[in-house]
Amino acid sequence: MGVRLRRRVGVLCLALGLVGGGVACDAGIGASGGVRLTVPEVFYLRPPGDRAGRPGPVTLDVRVAGASAATDDDPARHGSVTVDARGLESVVTLRKNGSRCTGGPAKVTCSTGPAGIWSNDNQVKPVAAEGSKVGDTGTIRYRLTTADGTVRTARTRVVVGEPVLEMRRPDRITGVAPGGTVTFPLVVRNTGEVAADGVAVAFDTSGMPHRQRYRNCRYAASHQGHTAVCSFPDLRIRPGEMVAFTPAPRFEAPQKQLSSSVRQSTWPLVLGPPADAGWPPDGAPGDGAALTARDITRPPAGPATFSARDVVWTDVDMAVHADFAAVGATVHGSRDSEQRISVGARNGGPGELGAGRTVTVEFTVPLGSLVVKQPTHRTDEDTYGPLCRHGFDADDRDVYTCEVDAMGAGRTHTLDFTLRLHDSGTGRVRVRSAAGVDGRSANDTARVTVTVAP
Repeated sequence: MGVRLRRRVGVLCLALGLVGGGVACDAGIGASGGVRLTVPEVFYLRPPGDRAGRPGPVTLDVRVAGASAATDDDPARHGSVTVDARGLESVVTLRKNGSRCTGGPAKVTCSTGPAGIWSNDNQVKPVAAEGSKVGDTGTIRYRLTTADGTVRTARTRVVVGEPVLEMRRPDRITGVAPGGTVTFPLVVRNTGEVAADGVAVAFDTSGMPHRQRYRNCRYAASHQGHTAVCSFPDLRIRPGEMVAFTPAPRFEAPQKQLSSSVRQSTWPLVLGPPADAGWPPDGAPGDGAALTARDITRPPAGPATFSARDVVWTDVDMAVHADFAAVGATVHGSRDSEQRISVGARNGGPGELGAGRTVTVEFTVPLGSLVVKQPTHRTDEDTYGPLCRHGFDADDRDVYTCEVDAMGAGRTHTLDFTLRLHDSGTGRVRVRSAAGVDGRSANDTARVTVTVAP
């Protein structure tokens, strides 16, 4: 069948870096040269009655910046943005929200307010007109007039139908040998109604270096080179088609870390990357083979699902275990005395959970003792709060549940409490970690003993 390549024509006045996100040109007259009206180059409209499009809200991203503020609070002297779809009544209908916009289904004008800055935030929402068909298209026009009389104009092409790109997400990758290779097929399909003209894919890992760096992808130093963002401006994926990118990514598994994860995204270049995904807009190209796209008719074998979510994750489990053991304590003291007690967890190795992972330490306080001081952690710049959640067990004993940073092999993490002793009693410490990472459960609990002198 062959991958479809297309030649891009025309030049945008502003393109948002390597990851795409076309922004239509603005032009204008007036004294304020720094005034900017930015709008999307293309906006896709979900067909009437369609409930299976891209997940999550889709907002027409129109922004005004650089305009001077109004000199008074009179709304008549504030700036305004007009969204004009006249002549497109068979293609698109404008819906307005909020009190700052007036008009009807073909033309809406919104006040920018006294500050002179504005973003749409769904105050104007284009929707496909009743009776419109997939592939119908037209051009929405914008006119910005600022408080000082500066004018800017811009345009967005609207299309009925959406390219819905779905990423193949392996369900889970297991049994990877320490230092071995983690690999999986990189596959994208289009389940939407219209073609995606220009596609990007991005992927990174938690603590697994790339074994190859594609020369047509970029790797940001700010992400320690673990993130690849790859653009294919000449790739077209039509509705119902599927593409595999080769050679498949390969990553180096850690020697001690018990688990990792892989993150993937894909998007039409004209829409830009998902807003909250955090894919870097810059980076240096790799020095390896090029990542290329080829058509496939059937998805690769293996347990996996396709998802149109902004980001998809896959857990990776290594063929190594750790031994997390509970650390108990014994306390002696006189009645009503206050005694410090240290409980926690120890990692007997050989595996480690890695940065950002935690284990749960559950401290059940012996009956007859009262916690008067507990561990704290920083919650804000100058604010501290309890590290542990407080509750009770079936015997009405106090239980403190604490998430602690996973310690390296051979290391111990202790939590310091202060108890006021009244009667002798026993409690316990229990350690819990993610399923499958603790190779020995016999030492997951330890006794806490309080002895009060008569």
